[in-house]
Amino acid sequence: MKAFEDDKFYNRLLAVLDTWKNVPYRHMGQNRRGTDCTLFIACVFQELGILTIPKIDYYPKDWFVHTKDEIVLDSYLKAGAENLRPGFASRVFKGKSVKPFRGDVLCFSMSKTGVTNHSAIWLGTNFIHCLNRRGVCVSPYKEKVWRRALTHVFRVYKEAT
Repeated sequence: MKAFEDDKFYNRLLAVLDTWKNVPYRHMGQNRRGTDCTLFIACVFQELGILTIPKIDYYPKDWFVHTKDEIVLDSYLKAGAENLRPGFASRVFKGKSVKPFRGDVLCFSMSKTGVTNHSAIWLGTNFIHCLNRRGVCVSPYKEKVWRRALTHVFRVYKEAT
């Protein structure tokens, strides 16, 4: 079952997300004093008991300009393989091959290199993410830039008990 099909669990997600709104952007930050897009999602999923916080190797703010390394995408693949708590599983889909479901993590390429360099949590018609100049905020998905930039969807499942 998709983890956020459970209305109670989804409502817990929304409650946790509310506590993160307006947190400022801070590269590699992992708390409410500041965070970045990837670690914001990791912290939220850790608060929900979905994953443990992985050790994050340092990466420069503009890493995606200088390399084709998929640091963001690889972090989700690694989290799905190594950091999910018992009772959860995950799967990564190519961006446009699946319709996002509430609670899914959306991965975007906002760079000329095509590297996935941004992520957000899908809320149904919009998503929540952390931006350099705005911090943690909700944005509408209807903007063409986001639909065009979607590269992958990371979905968490609750295993049957």
